[in-house]
Amino acid sequence: MPKDNLESVVTKLDDLQNLDAEAVKKDVEFKTLFKYKSVAAMLLKYAVPDFKEYTLQEIADSILDIRPRNPVNEAERFHSEIDLLNEESGDSGEKLIRMDIVFAMQFEMKLPDNEKITYVNVTIDFEMQKDNPTEYKLVTRAIYYAASLLRDTLANTEKYGNIHKVYSVWLCNFDFLDDKSAHSDKYVHKYNIFRNYVENGNNIYEKDIDADLIEVIFVELTKLKEHIHDDLAKFLDTVFYDIGGLSKLMEEKLGVAIGGTALEKGVSEVVDMTKYAEVYGEVMYAKGKAEMSEYAEIREAQGELRGEQRGERKGKIETAINLLKMGILNIKQIAQSTGLTEEDVTEAKNNITKK
Repeated sequence: MPKDNLESVVTKLDDLQNLDAEAVKKDVEFKTLFKYKSVAAMLLKYAVPDFKEYTLQEIADSILDIRPRNPVNEAERFHSEIDLLNEESGDSGEKLIRMDIVFAMQFEMKLPDNEKITYVNVTIDFEMQKDNPTEYKLVTRAIYYAASLLRDTLANTEKYGNIHKVYSVWLCNFDFLDDKSAHSDKYVHKYNIFRNYVENGNNIYEKDIDADLIEVIFVELTKLKEHIHDDLAKFLDTVFYDIGGLSKLMEEKLGVAIGGTALEKGVSEVVDMTKYAEVYGEVMYAKGKAEMSEYAEIREAQGELRGEQRGERKGKIETAINLLKMGILNIKQIAQSTGLTEEDVTEAKNNITKK
């Protein structure tokens, strides 16, 4: 951060009361590190049961690239920055929500007795929650986020068969359940949709792949030390309390060091930024997530905003055509991702159909 900007923000901090610097530090680390493929892959593998059987490499490689890439080695491939989707959801007349980190994934699956490769699409949402809200239940908000993303998987002209699953993972800097809960000793809590029957007064739950479209997972950061032998707890404890050990952990679990990669720069950025946790807290919390203009200006000045990486109109159209052929994003999402209008994307789709 430029010295004059830093001093300006520090001056404003004089009026702040009860700022939770540790929570701000976590928020800075979260927004900076979890946008990298290898870090996102670890969170998904260790926190989401559906990803347990996949290797970290398979998960990282399944994160969808929107812009063209030509990694020169495995380190550059796995430790690169994710092409994020638009974090805003909500049309006119609806509640506008702003999510933290949203991206798309596409898995290649080979079904038994079928030589044809089937592509499975999913949408991922990562959220960092500093405080436990008092005016509503966090699970209610989280389900609304996931449902909004589920709606966004389908454009108005597409068929329902194109809907795909949404995973929303929330890292909570507080105890998600109160001490009276029967499961208060656990630190991971999962919500999803099951088929339900009642037999002899007992509820019987069965998983139905056609209804299993939303999964919301909460992870309590306050209980990591109690579960430090779990891969998830060890990973998150390293990210939030021992950032210097992330390189060693990545090499141990992924087999690929972070040296010389975009992730290494991200780690350095975190180390620098957390020295000014209160400063960034004022930007991110006091002014609100919707007003992070100063932070955006800093990132833009560093040349790190994704918009600067998109090519001219011809390149954007070529990217849109490739995404249309993949079939994972709808017209609205492709327009948001490429900077084209929805009309441009529709025209590109029509040209593909004519060919």
